[in-house]
Amino acid sequence: MTDPHTPKTCTLIGSNKGGIGKSFIATLYISAHGALRQNRLKAGDQMDPLVVIEIDNEAKLHATMKERVNFSLRAAPDLSAISRDRRAMERYFNPVFQWWCVGDSLTDLGANVTTPIFDWMRTTAVPELAAERNIHFRFLAVAIPDAQSLKSARQAVEMVVDTLGSQVTPVLVFNDMWGIDYTSGFAPYQDNPDLLELENYRREGRLMRVDVPFCDSQLMEYGRAHNLSVLDVWQREAQIARELGLDDLSQRTEKRRLMEWLVEVQKDFAPLFDRTAPLADAPAPVQREQAAPAAQAQPQTQVQAPPPAHITPA
Repeated sequence: MTDPHTPKTCTLIGSNKGGIGKSFIATLYISAHGALRQNRLKAGDQMDPLVVIEIDNEAKLHATMKERVNFSLRAAPDLSAISRDRRAMERYFNPVFQWWCVGDSLTDLGANVTTPIFDWMRTTAVPELAAERNIHFRFLAVAIPDAQSLKSARQAVEMVVDTLGSQVTPVLVFNDMWGIDYTSGFAPYQDNPDLLELENYRREGRLMRVDVPFCDSQLMEYGRAHNLSVLDVWQREAQIARELGLDDLSQRTEKRRLMEWLVEVQKDFAPLFDRTAPLADAPAPVQREQAAPAAQAQPQTQVQAPPPAHITPA
């Protein structure tokens, strides 16, 4: 375990709305971190592997990244555990905190997990103990061109800052899932009140923003359809091209599109790997109903993972 006083960044990817590509964004973050780590190691700088955690009933991240996920947990404990132990709900997420103490980490929050995880933080001593152990949080609120998604992202940003205050850096991630099929993207939502509020936070320096463009490569489309990570797609490029029936010129063209997209994504993600100082005053908190007592169960399988791989052009 890392020395308790070593600075650690705990990145959480969330929003209560499902189907917006949170696990996909997590795979990009892992790949970008791996690329940065490889570059620093080559330069003689020390950088530990990223600790990867998911809290998701569907375990989408594990399906794609497999052994790269260190710890996977269902979204909630069994009802039988709650009935036997009144502290079960409150302590259910405690093993996640122990992984946060190991080093820099990424936690992928599945659908409808964001609110319970921050209810748990408020109910327990997470903010206090995290401060003692030099953990700074970064929350990536993922949004797609959709009114409910933008509302969920705004509510999530306000909730996490209400919970953690200056201990968290909120980041809005615009995920363009459809690209050329929906060329207007976020344009029709420029007057959306939730988007306007988020943009106001950004202008005031209280929110970072990252744009993830659509990857217009048939290789990546195939990868998404077959639960392949970005690295898997890159490494299996020739095999995928054969499966798609591409000739050599089309294969090279699709590979170039994939490479250009990867370079752009890694460039956009680069600021997220800085040791971020807390941003300015937090957004105003959202008023919510008082949460019920929080929850526990036995943690699921832990898997020690190898260092993330670096994507290198052929």
